[in-house]
Amino acid sequence: MPRSLSETPHSSVAERTPSGPIRVLHVDDDPAYADLVATHLTREDDRFEIAIETDPEAALERVRSAPEDVDCLVSDYDMPTLDGLELLEAVREVAPTLPFILLTGKGSEEIASEAISRGVTDYLQKTSGTEQYAILANRIRNATTTARMRRHRARYLTAIETAREGISILDADGEYIYVNETYADLYGYTPDELCGRHWTCTYLESDESFVREEILPTAQREGYWQGLTTGVRADGTTFLEDHVVAITDRGDLICTVRDVSDIYAGERELEMTLPAVEAAPIGVVITDPGREDNPIVYANERFEELTGYDEAEIIGRNCRFLQGERTDADTVADLREAIDAEEEATVELRNYRKDGTEFWNRVSVAPVENDTGDVTHFVGFQQDVTERYEREENLEATIARLEALFENSPDMVEVLDAEGRRLAVNQQCRTQLGYTEADLLGTGVWETDPDVTPDTVRETFAELEPGERRRFKSRLERHDGSTFPIEVHLIRLDLDGPPRFMAINRDISTQKHREETLKSLYESTQTLMDAPDRQTVAEHAVETARTILGRPINSLWLYDEDADVLRPVASTDAAHEVLDGIPTYSGDDSLAWGVFESGEAAVYDDLSTAPGRYNEETPLESELILPLGSHGVLAIGACEPASFGDEELWLARLFARTVEAALARAAREEQLRERREELERQNARLDAFTSIVSHDLRTPLNVATGYLGFLEDSADNEHVERIDDALERMDEIIEETLTLARQGRTIGEREPVEVAALARRCWERVESGDAILEVDGGCTVSGDADRLRHVFENLFRNAIEHGGADVTVTVGTLEDGTGFYVADDGPGIPEDQREYVFDPGYSTRDDGVGFGLAIVAEIVDAHGWTITVTESDAGGARFEVHVDGDVLD
Repeated sequence: MPRSLSETPHSSVAERTPSGPIRVLHVDDDPAYADLVATHLTREDDRFEIAIETDPEAALERVRSAPEDVDCLVSDYDMPTLDGLELLEAVREVAPTLPFILLTGKGSEEIASEAISRGVTDYLQKTSGTEQYAILANRIRNATTTARMRRHRARYLTAIETAREGISILDADGEYIYVNETYADLYGYTPDELCGRHWTCTYLESDESFVREEILPTAQREGYWQGLTTGVRADGTTFLEDHVVAITDRGDLICTVRDVSDIYAGERELEMTLPAVEAAPIGVVITDPGREDNPIVYANERFEELTGYDEAEIIGRNCRFLQGERTDADTVADLREAIDAEEEATVELRNYRKDGTEFWNRVSVAPVENDTGDVTHFVGFQQDVTERYEREENLEATIARLEALFENSPDMVEVLDAEGRRLAVNQQCRTQLGYTEADLLGTGVWETDPDVTPDTVRETFAELEPGERRRFKSRLERHDGSTFPIEVHLIRLDLDGPPRFMAINRDISTQKHREETLKSLYESTQTLMDAPDRQTVAEHAVETARTILGRPINSLWLYDEDADVLRPVASTDAAHEVLDGIPTYSGDDSLAWGVFESGEAAVYDDLSTAPGRYNEETPLESELILPLGSHGVLAIGACEPASFGDEELWLARLFARTVEAALARAAREEQLRERREELERQNARLDAFTSIVSHDLRTPLNVATGYLGFLEDSADNEHVERIDDALERMDEIIEETLTLARQGRTIGEREPVEVAALARRCWERVESGDAILEVDGGCTVSGDADRLRHVFENLFRNAIEHGGADVTVTVGTLEDGTGFYVADDGPGIPEDQREYVFDPGYSTRDDGVGFGLAIVAEIVDAHGWTITVTESDAGGARFEVHVDGDVLD
């Protein structure tokens, strides 16, 4: 008999952990023990979903009504109405493959033997230790996985049995161990007749050596073999089959066959030519005009590569399936006419690959005749000529673009011979040098550069290979005798005839000036950035502006927020003469305010257009005012009108941005110094406060507690008890107050903290009783782990104290990923009280101290985070901690 697929697993998948929830039905007449088992199982694996039934009859009815809702059934043995073995037998009638684990306190070899004989999945005896629950959880997982895999294999077997292709499995000795109905029908057998027989019964004797020497070694080496073979039926007839042989890790062979006799009928006479056709460097197809629509009956691998289609998508179709929207109809008609006339033809047309891309296809078609002169087939040769077409189509456009680029280029472009003489020059070259084209043609290039001689030019040109480029710097002389620096890009052109070279000359006068200026600006930037305060930045800025911009009259005005004015805080000596005695802008100060508020620079080429700007004695004729963000403005004056062109404006703006950055950094440093000083003062006050609380208050409290002991025998015990309670409450308030004071200080070193893992550890430190913690995902934040422990412990205690012993607490990541939350299903916090819950001393309990949430808020604030309270999905309280940029994942 054929071996069942479910009995031949190829990997130990039953040992893998199942994915998704694991639904367990636990049957035990002791509800307390059942709850205990459920608690331990869910702690072992949060995928367990435990349903409890104390009545075996009810459990059986649940399985009968919806067996698909139960992944595993765990049952006690000794129960009323039905014992465990009777329940097992009844379950097997409705769910034969459902995993059934007998968990019994009444264990014996007789019960175990009976359970195994009736088909129990596993047997486990109850013990007093907790390790049994880990064992039970593992056995449930294994049983569930095995059951799921068996169901999957059953579905796979059904799919194979109903497949349209013939499928068989052979062992390492070459004997059939499984065949589906389709495979057996192809060869004229039944599955039982083929199983156990050797593969040679389905092959011609002459083909057996090909199987042993080609097919099997290829499958062993490559993992599979595919090709055409001849199948032999039980009655001795043969058929052409498309055959795939694959080998498994165990050495078994999986064979898939398909009868393709109809497709390849009439092509045996071409077999001798197929090896040469397969090796052809172009696409080759063979069509059969004797069939309807002249379909393709053969295509080589190069045709598949050319079109993107595989053999199964090609065979049986007319070649027109490659045509598309832009295929020329007239060209197709010419080809069709030649085929109808049984003549040779060659055309070039636009075709389309499987992925929709176009390509130009050179198609040559020739008829194939038999011995009587009748055309039996057509051979088509297909060659991709897209590259040639693209070259030809783009050649004229490329030439036109090159001519336009040459003549209209913003750079000076010259074509030179091997001696360095000019053969062509563009318009920019003629304009820059001040010569006519006739004056320049035939002259030597770079003749004014003393470092470039005719020998140097010839040597440089001789070193260049076709297409190679060389870049260097030189100088050119204008018609008026002046010279200017250039950067030369020299290219050897790959043309027929004598060597030709193209020189692209770029005027770098402005570039060199900018390089020198930027170097000076860079050197001054560090001085500005190192300044300790804004006043020092201002002083350095006005002096640096003199060096960089070449303007001696510079002043910097900072915004005084308290007085709502712009004040001059630094200026050069020349600017003092202009600004002396002016506390703020005089006259029409709206000019500067407009720049300050709009953030756009203002250029005044003639200060007569700005009456009242300065005194009449001022030496200024033009001025540039630059905004410095929210800090103020930088004023740069000149003694000549219209002194600021595009270059000066560009450089001044760049310098202004540097000054603005330096002022911002200095302002931050000033704020940090003020904050550090304030923190030092706060810490000093906190130290004094904690000293008073811990010593000055604890000492009299301890004395009162000590003397209270003397009153226990002589005084009214009820009054003594109340005094004792009050003293204990005072001690608790002092301890919480100290904690609150300490938590408000600067946090320790930050480190990556996994919120989910920290929450679970903190839950173990809290007396949770019957309360449940659920962790719904989790993020990693950068924070002080020791301090964050107090956050979770205090939030957990708050939920248990206000939500009751059976409260469920959930920890998860905020929906927008900016932090985490702690929520419960308790009574919640009224909306009108939420803004007060973090105040020290606030509590809704008569015996509450009211410092727990205040401590949480202090720790969150010390991290630079925020905490808010809202309503949870279950109607309880939800505390959301937004950590801003401290989320690590």
